[in-house]
Amino acid sequence: MSKLPIKQKKITIFGFFSLTASMILTVYSYPVLAASGFSLIFFLLAAALLFFIPTALVSAELATGEGWEVGGVYKWCSVALGKRWGFFAIFLQWAQITVGFLAMLYFIVGSLSYAFDLPSLNSNPAYKTLMVIIIFWLLTIVNFKGAAFSSKLASYGVILGVVVPMVTLVILVLLYVITGHNINITLSWRSFFPDFTDPNALTIFITFILAYAGIEASAVHVNEMQNPKKSYPVALALLSVFAILVAILGSLSIAIVIPGQSINMSSGVLQSFEVLLTIYHLTWLTYIFAFLLAIGALAEVSSWIIGPIEGIYAAAKENILPKALSKTNKNEVPVRLITIQAVIVSGWAFVITLGGGGSNLSFIIAMALAVLIYLAMYTLLFVSYFILKWRYAEVKRSFIVPGGKIGRNLIPLIGLVTVILAIYISIYPPSQIAAESSIAYEAILFSSFIIVMILPHIIYSLTAPKHTKDKALWLHCFPFNKHHRWIHLRGRGAFQINLHKFKK
Repeated sequence: MSKLPIKQKKITIFGFFSLTASMILTVYSYPVLAASGFSLIFFLLAAALLFFIPTALVSAELATGEGWEVGGVYKWCSVALGKRWGFFAIFLQWAQITVGFLAMLYFIVGSLSYAFDLPSLNSNPAYKTLMVIIIFWLLTIVNFKGAAFSSKLASYGVILGVVVPMVTLVILVLLYVITGHNINITLSWRSFFPDFTDPNALTIFITFILAYAGIEASAVHVNEMQNPKKSYPVALALLSVFAILVAILGSLSIAIVIPGQSINMSSGVLQSFEVLLTIYHLTWLTYIFAFLLAIGALAEVSSWIIGPIEGIYAAAKENILPKALSKTNKNEVPVRLITIQAVIVSGWAFVITLGGGGSNLSFIIAMALAVLIYLAMYTLLFVSYFILKWRYAEVKRSFIVPGGKIGRNLIPLIGLVTVILAIYISIYPPSQIAAESSIAYEAILFSSFIIVMILPHIIYSLTAPKHTKDKALWLHCFPFNKHHRWIHLRGRGAFQINLHKFKK
C-alpha cells in the first residue's frame, strides 16, 4: 500500500517575515549609508518605494504562476526570453554575490583588526587581501560538510553578531543624544533632500538599493503561505517597515557619532562603538563587540556560500554548463562549483582590494559593482514580467500585483525605470570618493562589469547543447492570435505550436 503524501505545513505571516528579514540584514553596508548624512533617510525611503516594493510584488506574482514555482529568475527569464537569457539572469544573480562577499569580508577583517588591535590588517592592502582570501577559503572548506554547520553558525551568529551589537549601539546613541553630545549631521528639511543637481551625490543611491536587494529569492515561499493573496501584502508591509527602520537606526547611529568624511567603510560600526564607550570609560568593550560583529558577518558569509550556487547547479544539471560541475559529494554539496566560486572571489580580492589600495575605495567599488551586476539582473526580471503577463495571461497565479490593471502595469514600470536610472547614475563616481581616485574607481568598476556581462554568453555559446536553442525557437516568434498561432519574423509564415509543453 502506498503512503499518503504528507501535507506540507503552511508558512505563517511571522514565519515568512523571519525568513525574509534574515536575507536583507546588511550591517556591513551601514557605514556607506551613513556617509550620506541625514539624507540617508530620503534614500532609504526612495529605494523602498521605487525598488523594494515593486520587486517584491512582481517576484511574488511570478513565483506563484502555475508551473513557475520552482527555479526563480532562471525559470521566469527562460520562459519569457529563452534559456540563454535565463542562464544570463541566474549567472548575474550569482556573480553579484561573488563580489558582494568582498564587502562582507572587508567588514570581517575590519572587525578582527579592532578585536585583536592589529590596524594593519585593515589598512595594508596586501595583508587585507591575504586575510580576505584565507577567511573565505576556510568557510568554503567548512561548507563541504553541508548546510548543518552553516545553519548553526547562522542561528547563533544573527543573534550574537547582529541583534545584540545593533540594539546596544542604538541604545548608546540615544544616550549620547539625550546627554547633549555633539551631533555630526544637520537635522533639517534642507539636509533631508540630496542635491539633485549633483550626479555624484545621487550615485550613492545605487548602494541603498543593496540594502533591499534579494527579496526575489524569498518569493518562492509565497506559495507556502496561508492565503497568499491576503497574507503576503501584510507580510510585505511589515517587512518594509522593519527593513526601513533597522537600516535608518543602524546607519543614522553611525552618522550621528562619526563625521561623514571620517567614516571607515569597513569598520564604521566599531568607530561608533569606540567613541560611545569611551564616554563611559568602557573602551575595552569595543574589542568584544568587534569580535561579535565578526561572528555575525562570518555567519552571513557562510550561509551564502552554498545558497547562490543552486541556480548555477541547476544550469549544470541541464547541460548548460559541463556536466562534471553538477557532481556532489556525500553531503550533497557541489564541491567543484563552490571551489570555482572561491577561486573567483579570490580573483576579485586581488583586483578590487589591491586596485583600490585596500581603503574605503575598495569597499565602495565592491558595493557598487555588486549592485550594478544585480541591477542588470533586475532589468531582465521586470522585462520578463511584462512579457509573461502579455503572453501567458491565462496562467493561474495565487498572488497578483495589486491595483487592478493600472497597478499591474504602473508598479512594475516604476521598478523598471528605477533600475535603468540607477544604472545610468552609476556612471558617476560617488561624492565620497576623492577626485584623484575617480579614475581607478571607474576603470575597475566598468571593466569588471563588462567582463561579467560578456562571460555568461561566451559560456552558453561554448557549452549549451543545440537542443536548448531549438526549444527556445518559439521565443523569437511573434503572436498572431489567442489560439497559439504564430508568425515567424523571418519566414513570414503562420504555423501552429503547442506552448503548454514549455511552461513546466
